[in-house]
Amino acid sequence: MKYYSQKDPRWGNKKLGYSNLSIRSNGCYLTSIAMLFGKRPDKLNDFLKRNYAFKGALIDSKRVAKLFGTEYSRTTANPKRKYPVIAETDHYRKHGFPQHFFILLPDGRRVDPLDPTPRPEYNNYNIVSYRDFGQGKKTMKTDKIKKTKKAIKKYIYDFGNRISTSEDEIIAHKIEAMFDDNKELQGRLLAEKAKPRISYKGEFNDAMDKLKECKIEYDVLFDANKKLEQKIKNQAKEITSLKALNEKNAKKATFWDSFVFLIKTAIKK
Repeated sequence: MKYYSQKDPRWGNKKLGYSNLSIRSNGCYLTSIAMLFGKRPDKLNDFLKRNYAFKGALIDSKRVAKLFGTEYSRTTANPKRKYPVIAETDHYRKHGFPQHFFILLPDGRRVDPLDPTPRPEYNNYNIVSYRDFGQGKKTMKTDKIKKTKKAIKKYIYDFGNRISTSEDEIIAHKIEAMFDDNKELQGRLLAEKAKPRISYKGEFNDAMDKLKECKIEYDVLFDANKKLEQKIKNQAKEITSLKALNEKNAKKATFWDSFVFLIKTAIKK
């Protein structure tokens, strides 16, 4: 088994799957799978993208197993295999990484892809779960893919002999993925059809009645608001009239005060 580091400068800065995350920061699972199947992490990343095994940055493990012609299982109990498995740990939780993956060897030692130079060492990580990909068969030529490849050669005559083995395999995987997606979609449609239809007529009528009540209440409030506005206008007019009257009275008072003052002055003389 070749040991790979997710921090390797050859692929560390590459984007993981269809996300903006890098292999360096979030590629522990990808790098662990790469070690299992003897693939470089960057090559595996591209291969899984071409074959629709990514959902953003998340890897579809079952899809990976299917592509490599092996089986996949997840368990919380130690499977105690005679071949390497991928283990999940919460060892780096304190550092802000609640989930991390590494290779667990049959002898119990670990190979951590987070190390700059990964190598087998004593495992003191707490293991949360295990990802078992079997013995990691490297063949990707399942019966279904073989049949699809034959169909391609038979019906896509436009390419003729120009289809290389690698292109042929990629097309076969893509078609297989499309078949799988179509089957999943059909299952969802059937499930939706099987659901009982719910009538919302009663709820709709209740909502309409409430709406009518709200409208009546609104009309009442609107009329009351109009009356209040008119009352405020009338009060404003009254205040204006009172101000004008006060001004007149003030002028009269000033006139009489002046008149009285003149009379008093004349009497004194």
